[in-house]
Amino acid sequence: MFKKISVAAFALGVSTAANAGLISDMMTSDFEVRNPDARYKVEVYGFDLRVYEFTPVTQPNHTCVFIASGGSTNSIQMECFEKIR
Repeated sequence: MFKKISVAAFALGVSTAANAGLISDMMTSDFEVRNPDARYKVEVYGFDLRVYEFTPVTQPNHTCVFIASGGSTNSIQMECFEKIR
């Protein structure tokens, strides 16, 4: 009995993990895909920060910088500012 419950729990966990992106893909299927203006990594002690720079569609005179860190913090930050002419 324990073996059947363990197998069922494992199968449920695997199927949930496999479908994690499926719902998101279905909900955003009509979204326009845009590439960032620039993307790069910044090496910091212990973690590499991922940096994405992009121009918002509705604010073409602005630049936004999105920074994501990995590790146990998984923190993000985004700042937007006017472009210098």
